[in-house]
Parts: sequence; structure tokens; C-alpha cells
Amino acid sequence: MQRIRKFFALAPARRQLFLRSWGTLAKWRVTLWCVPFLRWRDRLQPVCGVDEKDVASSGLLHEVVWAVDRASGYLPGATCLVRALAARELLARSGLCAELRIGVAHDERGRFEAHAWLEYGGRVVLGSPDDATRFVPLPLLMQRRQ
Repeated sequence: MQRIRKFFALAPARRQLFLRSWGTLAKWRVTLWCVPFLRWRDRLQPVCGVDEKDVASSGLLHEVVWAVDRASGYLPGATCLVRALAARELLARSGLCAELRIGVAHDERGRFEAHAWLEYGGRVVLGSPDDATRFVPLPLLMQRRQ
């Protein structure tokens, strides 16, 4: 009940962004589950073009990350990859190009690990900067092959 009160206490624009984030997270969760990577990879090329100064003044980047972080708590299976893909799509809809990064590492027991995060303007905006330094980034996945 407290979660419902918190939701309705949000400003209408934040409620709308939260719901849009949840829907985008759910879409990516189902997509990753049902559709092979090579079939959806090329659809990730956004049309971008907002100046970084506009982002700093509008707070759009912060708002999208906030909404994805909150909404992911209400969706089972919202992994780091699902969260990064959803945030990237929401930012791209507003004209902001964020880079999806996936890295690999071995944990202290030598087991293979992978992690996804989102970068904008050369800095980590979704995911932990510490994780981004621990994982060896793979080449950018969203660049089309020539």
C-alpha cells in the first residue's frame, strides 16, 4: 500500500516516465528472452542530436536513470542488460545517444562474469563506475559492421 501512495505522490511527469520506463523494461526483458541477438541488434541505432549543455540544464539524463532504477524493482528479471537497454532506448527517444557497454571479468573464484552499463559523454550514467573499471569492455556492440 505504501508503494501505491509513493507512486501517486510523484509529480504527474515522473509518474508517466516511471510507467514508460516499466513498459520499456518489460519489452526488453521479453525481447532478450524470445528474440536472437542478431535479429534485434540493428534496431538499436537511434537518431540523436541533443547538445550536452541542454542535457545538463534539463536533467533529462538523471530523470531517465532514476525512472529505470525505480521501475526495475517492479519487474522480475530486470538484469543490468535489460536496464541498460531500456534506459538507452528512453534516452534515444529524446535524442540523446548513450553507449551500451558490456564487459567481462573473472570473479575471485575464477568464474566468468558479464556486466552491462550505460555511458554518456565518456562517463558511466547507469551502473556502477567501479564495476565498469573491474570489467574488460567488449567492442561497442551497437556499431554496424561495414
